[in-house]
Amino acid sequence: MRIIAIRPAPPGGNVVAFVDVEIDERLRLFNLRLHRNQGGEFRIFAHGTAGRHSVGFAPDLAVEITRAAVAAYRSQSPNVRNAA
Repeated sequence: MRIIAIRPAPPGGNVVAFVDVEIDERLRLFNLRLHRNQGGEFRIFAHGTAGRHSVGFAPDLAVEITRAAVAAYRSQSPNVRNAA
């Protein structure tokens, strides 16, 4: 698994970045939302369709994606991070 791209989210709200992830050579997920809650913890979410979930992750995969996304987010320049 690898992070393909990460983009800062607009200011305000709990979403700090949008992440594109390659799970393996057969599966890529785009525009996952990296949330930071009020306690400072991060969590990854996929967009839904018509108000319903479109993707679900096993807990271990969610942790793996979140850790990789947070590492990518933190490696961005402070100006990019502070814009989120």
